[in-house]
Amino acid sequence: MAKITLKKVKLEGGWSGSYQIDIRFIGTPIGAPVTISQTSQWVHYPPNTTLEIPGSGNLWQFVNGSYFSMAATPLNNTPTQTNVEAVIRFGNRDTHVRYDIVP
Repeated sequence: MAKITLKKVKLEGGWSGSYQIDIRFIGTPIGAPVTISQTSQWVHYPPNTTLEIPGSGNLWQFVNGSYFSMAATPLNNTPTQTNVEAVIRFGNRDTHVRYDIVP
């Protein structure tokens, strides 16, 4: 079984204000949510924001506690992937997430 480790996240587009961003793998939280109050700047996740993933699936995004959207491109757990970027789109708002997947 592989593990996904979230590295950093940024918001682009029509975001304004402060948001609590919670990235999940098929509904399962990957660490604690992060609060972001600016756009176009990377915010780092705390070390070891990691989750074991059993196979393929999508990254889901919850904003301020409610389901928002999911990444169009599914993840898979093979082979090792480092510094991969997923984009979760909703209208004119994008969330960019950088992550690693390792066995």
